[in-house]
Amino acid sequence: MKIIFLFLVSLTAIVTICVAGTKDPLPTEWKPDLSYVEDIVGRHYESGGQQGFNLHTARVFEIRDSELVIVYLRLYGELAPKDQTVLKREQTKWLKYRADEVDKVTPKDAARGTIAPMEENNRAIEITEARMKELKERLEKLR
Repeated sequence: MKIIFLFLVSLTAIVTICVAGTKDPLPTEWKPDLSYVEDIVGRHYESGGQQGFNLHTARVFEIRDSELVIVYLRLYGELAPKDQTVLKREQTKWLKYRADEVDKVTPKDAARGTIAPMEENNRAIEITEARMKELKERLEKLR
């Protein structure tokens, strides 16, 4: 948990710098390695039971979402101010889309079941990874 906290604090600092108007604050060769964090998160999965699976997929989603923020900020930093506004608007719509898609995964009544959080998390991971791929491709075209 301490590692995840430190990662999120670092991410907050990056967001602050980008908002201040600095071009891509991240060195292009720096690719944060979250495999250790994922390994720790994997222990939720190994603990077994549906609660462990639910916790594992929730943490993996948080990691993927953090990775997406980094890619988004890199792309944002490469764009002209007008295009930054367009990207921010686009990302805001995409966040709503993701939330709506996740909501569609399971019923919201008694039939929901204990597996529902895992299914919702897996859908959020899938959508987030697809968006990350899309933004990475756009970033590569600019470089």
